Amino acid sequence: MPAYVTVQLKITDQAAFDEYRAVAMPALAKHGAKPLSSGQAEVLFDADVGQTPAVLLEFPSADAARAWIDDPELVDVHALRNKGAAASITLLPLMG
Repeated sequence: MPAYVTVQLKITDQAAFDEYRAVAMPALAKHGAKPLSSGQAEVLFDADVGQTPAVLLEFPSADAARAWIDDPELVDVHALRNKGAAASITLLPLMG
């Protein structure tokens, strides 16, 4: 069953974040993730943090999402993301 992850970002170091972007897709693909939506929000319904980039990811399963975030081979990739941006990453619970 697919699992969905939201990523909200506040870019703190554009150069480091650009480096992260170059390696992010292969890291996600390793665990079967597909970006469903990405970019600046067109409409903010309710936010106190201002416009920040956001990504919606689909993984094959919640276990695949956890494997991506916990993958020891991706420690440097995650560190690069954290160097370039403050990130809030949420594995959404399934309904039903």
